[in-house]
Amino acid sequence: MSTKGATPAAPAAAPPRAEIGAVALGGALGSAGRWLVSLALPGAAGGLAWATLVVNLSGALAMGLLVAWLETRRSTHPLVRPFATVGLLGGWTTYSTLVLDVRTTLADGRAGEALLYVALTLALGVGAAVAGLALGHRWFGGDDAHAGSVVEEDEL
Repeated sequence: MSTKGATPAAPAAAPPRAEIGAVALGGALGSAGRWLVSLALPGAAGGLAWATLVVNLSGALAMGLLVAWLETRRSTHPLVRPFATVGLLGGWTTYSTLVLDVRTTLADGRAGEALLYVALTLALGVGAAVAGLALGHRWFGGDDAHAGSVVEEDEL
């Protein structure tokens, strides 16, 4: 059997236990970091939830940079993606706190502020991820044509 022109084999996948450990470690670090940001940026009564906005937007930017960086690597350790994407950035960002912040703002009768908060989070979050990809491609030498192909859907 000839191997001429054959595609090189993909790196061996990490055992599930190792992946779970990588995700757990990354999640612990990301969650602890998010908690520290919430201590540094406490929300004032009746004010915008700045800590949640900061972690979600910085997480979107970091995900874009990470994907661009991963695209430039021929191979990485099989635990890098689950540690960094699902674990670290999954623990760093927080959809549940966003929802609770919006609910609290609505309950306080500040519907306009709640709508602004959701709009800012979505628009700036997408913008931050796109900016992260663009910056990462510039810094690391990737290209936009393969954006998102490095992180599998089941890892997010």
